[in-house]
Amino acid sequence: MGLFERVFKPSDAAGSVEADPIIDRLVGATDRRLTYVKGYRATLRGPVLAARERLRQAVALIPGPAEVSAAAWSRDDTVRSLFAKAADVPLAFGNDPGTRAWFDAHAGCDCIGMLALEKRERRVLTSALQGDTVQAEVVRTTVSFTEPQILAPGGDEAAVRAQLVQRALEYLALRALQRVGAMRAEKHELEKERALLQAQLRLAESKGAGFAGLAGGAPRAEIEKELERTVSELEAAASRQLLPGLLGAMIDALAKSEAYLTIEPGAIAIDSMNFAVDAASPQAIVPKVAILKLVNRGPFAVLIARFPRAELRTDNRLAEAEKFL
Repeated sequence: MGLFERVFKPSDAAGSVEADPIIDRLVGATDRRLTYVKGYRATLRGPVLAARERLRQAVALIPGPAEVSAAAWSRDDTVRSLFAKAADVPLAFGNDPGTRAWFDAHAGCDCIGMLALEKRERRVLTSALQGDTVQAEVVRTTVSFTEPQILAPGGDEAAVRAQLVQRALEYLALRALQRVGAMRAEKHELEKERALLQAQLRLAESKGAGFAGLAGGAPRAEIEKELERTVSELEAAASRQLLPGLLGAMIDALAKSEAYLTIEPGAIAIDSMNFAVDAASPQAIVPKVAILKLVNRGPFAVLIARFPRAELRTDNRLAEAEKFL
């Protein structure tokens, strides 16, 4: 039996052991009623395992682990590119509730997690050196990194990367749930449209009763055609009942994961002032990051980071606010 058959064979015992815990997690994150759909596990096993393998390969592209700290800021071009000041670095993980909780539960250990910063580009007018001449009002692109977030804090790199794969699978399942919600809203709108068209058709069939002749409106044949289209769309929507529709949407999202989530090697080249430059430029700094793009957010510069306990800091304003929670 070839690799393809082993991956997609629903009855494979090893596949069940690997896939079923993931399926349970996806069902828990979306709609637990999926367990009522006959054969849902067998249906999901192949797509789940195939998507997991693709996501493993994608997560493996994220560089690290690298130390992210105030001390590293002075010696590491990547950390210095991502943070404007050394003092900002420990606050990035000290202000993160998940990371602080991990530190609280694991005394004496450093923390590892995925650091993500939103990458923003802006076109500005500035002066620039062209050969030996300073040229005014040159259009250049600045690259900034904002809103640091930490995902999957843990104790070792392998566990963090495994958790990121799980989170990516959940993200795909939630996108499927979002699609089904949109289909339900569309069905509701179609039902309202059908009711309106039926009312218009009854008015047209009344042959001018009351003030119908003055009211105008579309010809009867046109109304019938529009009503037929609406009923057809409603029948199609009804054939995709919520739970089977969600199951189908999940399979589709898992199979087309690149349409919702991509991780690519970083191709960012900037100078010490965070202006975009050619990678071959002597001033070029190439941060060791990957680029994460989500269908509804991003792009993000990401790396696997090690956060030293010795530099754990919390913004005083955050600490004061938490006293009142």
